[in-house]
Amino acid sequence: MQCKSFFDALGVKLGYKQLDDWHDVTREDIIKNGGELLLACFNNSPSKALQTAYPEHKWMLWRFQYKVPNGYWEDENNRRMFVDWLSKQLGYRTKDEWYNMKAEHFHRHGGGGLINLYNSSPSKALQNIYPEHNWILWRFNNNVSSDSWKRNENRKNFFDRLYLRLGYKSMDDWYNVTQKDIYMHGGSGILDPYYGGSPSKALQNIYPEHIWNLWKFKKSPTGYWETLEQNIDELKKVIDWLGEQLSVKSLEDWYGISLEQIAKFVNIGSSKELGIMLQKSYPQHCWDLELLSPVGRAVKASQRELLVNVQQLFPTQSIYIIDI
Repeated sequence: MQCKSFFDALGVKLGYKQLDDWHDVTREDIIKNGGELLLACFNNSPSKALQTAYPEHKWMLWRFQYKVPNGYWEDENNRRMFVDWLSKQLGYRTKDEWYNMKAEHFHRHGGGGLINLYNSSPSKALQNIYPEHNWILWRFNNNVSSDSWKRNENRKNFFDRLYLRLGYKSMDDWYNVTQKDIYMHGGSGILDPYYGGSPSKALQNIYPEHIWNLWKFKKSPTGYWETLEQNIDELKKVIDWLGEQLSVKSLEDWYGISLEQIAKFVNIGSSKELGIMLQKSYPQHCWDLELLSPVGRAVKASQRELLVNVQQLFPTQSIYIIDI
């Protein structure tokens, strides 16, 4: 009772209007106003004295000029109270804005001891303090804890949300994704350490149930094309798919396909390479490798491309192009 009476009188003298004003009090303020012996009873701690005088008040001990008591941040209620208060100091109105929190915000507002518990990682701190909230890790402005990406469910959550952000409508849209797309949306901490910077490797791991056609990616896995000739089944899939894209109706049509037309879909470096791929895909066919050489193929290819385009415009008509 004597403790409360002292602080009631001192509060009036210091011009305090509400209990929160006491967070600014110093030891010197108390001692020079006759409270030296009182303060000594609380190990010279203004916060301990005030908690005894006004136990009903919810004190924010980090707001005092002195270090919070040992073990203070181990209490979940104290951690939550601090983060709630910090968000108001930063002008945040929704948890969506909390993704902008930085370690320096904690230190600057008295929560250095709290953020240190989480290796200065706001994302790790917020996930621990508010586990019931569905945090989107890649929105933490590159402050995502590296430990968070160890969990496959967090990596999948990132790609599920990236799918929506990029406006994709089907799994085949993933073939267009680039490293830049993933980096720009905060996924460098996933792509580089776990998948060697390869979008195709990442997607195969994240969505193993999907049947991926690796040749469709803008950048296929390292070594894919070099080893393709040894995998006849995969090689034939590539050739058949490429034939569909180029409207190849019979094997003879391949003689009228240019490397420039093929390059729109996959990177086959030479006529010799194309010939080997065709021979291995269809060994029963008698291929004339001379007809696959570049000489004269550009003209034939452009004629054939014109024919295919005209046939698509007039599907019910018989169209022919005559060499002159």
